[in-house]
Amino acid sequence: MRIFAQISYGLSGLFVLLGLYKMYAYKNDDYDNLINAYVEGDAWNLLINQGFATSYFVLALVCVVTGTSVFMYEKLNAIHRTLKGEPEPVVESPAEEVEYN
Repeated sequence: MRIFAQISYGLSGLFVLLGLYKMYAYKNDDYDNLINAYVEGDAWNLLINQGFATSYFVLALVCVVTGTSVFMYEKLNAIHRTLKGEPEPVVESPAEEVEYN
């Protein structure tokens, strides 16, 4: 489960970078070397890029919340097992079976 949380945090970093790219990288040279330009007007392109950037930032936030929730679930599950008196699982490697102390 931790690998899922780490992947989620990595994706959030990627989405933040994509959002910043949409916000700050813009070039409209009359249809040559277009960067984040979709229509003729600069104002329209900036509004479109603003929407993309907001979407990427929301995706990053969702990934951070998901990763944090997975870590919290693991911690609360470990506390619950401890309070019930169950042994904690010991995993040598991901390919092996789970053994209990």
